[in-house]
Amino acid sequence: MIRQFFKEEAGQSATEYILIVSVIVGVVLVVGNVFKGQLKKIIGNVMSQVEQATRRFMSGGD
Repeated sequence: MIRQFFKEEAGQSATEYILIVSVIVGVVLVVGNVFKGQLKKIIGNVMSQVEQATRRFMSGGD
């Protein structure tokens, strides 16, 4: 009886995968809304650094 229980519960169903993805999406949305202003600043800083590095590379500078 115990062996049969474990055999039946071996894999996840599509419903379980949908629930897991839903939770992950929910967490990402909440975190995104909470840190929205900070994320914009961070992304802006990263883009600025990439642009500066690209300019230096293209001009042959160090």
